[in-house]
Amino acid sequence: PEDWRDLLGRHTEEVRRAAERWRTHYFASGAATVGPRRAAAHHVIFHWNRGRLSTARQCLLTEALATDGHDGTD
Repeated sequence: PEDWRDLLGRHTEEVRRAAERWRTHYFASGAATVGPRRAAAHHVIFHWNRGRLSTARQCLLTEALATDGHDGTD
């Protein structure tokens, strides 16, 4: 529905602005104690745990995200 599209568009823009502020005010400030990849990993794991994904499922997702999809047997 149109109202959902508008809401999603506003949410997307707010998230983009928040991410830009986080990057400029934290990661690019020189005072960051973790890098963006580690911060993103912690964020993802937090939400996977919140969603009650099992350890096995989290491992499968991590492996899928960490590889390029080629197992070298081609």
